[in-house]
Amino acid sequence: MICGGFRQGIAKGRAAHVQTMAAPFEAVADFFIICEASNQPQVRAISEHIEQQVKDNCDEIVYHHEGYQSLHWVLIDYVNVVVHVMLSETRKFYKLEEMWSDGEESE
Repeated sequence: MICGGFRQGIAKGRAAHVQTMAAPFEAVADFFIICEASNQPQVRAISEHIEQQVKDNCDEIVYHHEGYQSLHWVLIDYVNVVVHVMLSETRKFYKLEEMWSDGEESE
């Protein structure tokens, strides 16, 4: 089960095309969340909203994050949940959903 703080942060940042996937058995996390933004300021806003909402509502802090320098793809790692906030063109290029196609889509 994923804490509601992730959904709240994504909604506050107005992310598009959100996909939550239960990771395959051998994955490093239990869930992956992939969402997209139309521009770099929105990538930052979504990422910051997620971090704040998860901290406030789930009492979880980020284990690691990266990508705030370029804002094409921000990865937020909570160990059991990994969030990818990507520009639309970056998401189309890397096609993460295809890499994890054996994972089940989750709510």
